[in-house]
Amino acid sequence: LSFEPVAFETGKPLLYEIAPDLRVTGDAEKLRRLVSVLLDNALKYGADGGAVSLTLEKSDRQAKLTVSNPGTPIPPQTLSHIFERFYRGDASRGESSGFGLGLSIADAIAKEHKATLRAESDERSTRFYVSLALLRTDTKRVSKKARAGADKQSQANAETSDVPETETNDASEKAQADAKIALSDSEKEPGEKPDS
Repeated sequence: LSFEPVAFETGKPLLYEIAPDLRVTGDAEKLRRLVSVLLDNALKYGADGGAVSLTLEKSDRQAKLTVSNPGTPIPPQTLSHIFERFYRGDASRGESSGFGLGLSIADAIAKEHKATLRAESDERSTRFYVSLALLRTDTKRVSKKARAGADKQSQANAETSDVPETETNDASEKAQADAKIALSDSEKEPGEKPDS
């Protein structure tokens, strides 16, 4: 991780646990920015010598990212505003630096990706949670559409057995094209429009 040197310089160990083979749909650069904002925030406001941790795990059909750091708790009245643009928190936590844009940018990126971003803070630590939908790799859905396409082709072949040869080829080619469209639509990213 690119934050390891920064963590080392600040004397705050960076611990991370990342589950393998988790894939989400989205803009990779913007998602990196979201993670960078959360890590930067944790390193900036975490207790001296306290470890900053990042975990990425699968939870149901979502990837769940957690960034946490020990330190002075964020008061509830401040916690409810931390994702607002230009909001700067409590000066007693050392939050007078910056312009109050980082967490609002992270929140905007999360919303753009239909993800949830929330924060909790207590005497133990301050924690930021991001939940993103996992990339769908549902082969049952593909198989179902492929079967539907094959059934259409079989039906087209059966219906055209008494039709002259040129019309049979046209119906068969149309059924094959319909099956290909169904398969290619099933491989699209969530939210991507089917070809028409």
